[in-house]
Amino acid sequence: MATYQDLTAVHRGDSIPLTVQSVVDTLGAAIDITGDEIWFTLKSCLTDTDVGAALQFQETVPAGAPATAGTHAFEIPSNLTDVVTPGKYFYDIQWVDPSPTPSRIHTLFYGVVEVLTDITRSTV
Repeated sequence: MATYQDLTAVHRGDSIPLTVQSVVDTLGAAIDITGDEIWFTLKSCLTDTDVGAALQFQETVPAGAPATAGTHAFEIPSNLTDVVTPGKYFYDIQWVDPSPTPSRIHTLFYGVVEVLTDITRSTV
């Protein structure tokens, strides 16, 4: 289920819109991800702990037709990206189903992204 998806580049201080699409089972049927969690983690080094991540964002998937079809659109808020030092980073997006014990965790995307210096540092 893991796919390499290079975001290429984002600007520090910008919101990052992302979509997890078509979470499916081994037979290709959509999995209802309502109430599950989507995690985005950004690290400068693969061996960094999650506590040492440059950015980590978690969101619980709300009920609705997209979630029933295994899809969730979300956005990393600008206040989280604003504190990331420009440079190259590793990232992943994980889907976590917390209902079984232990939780089911699947890495959906991973890659390398460059955080670019922003020009405007103030907003109206």
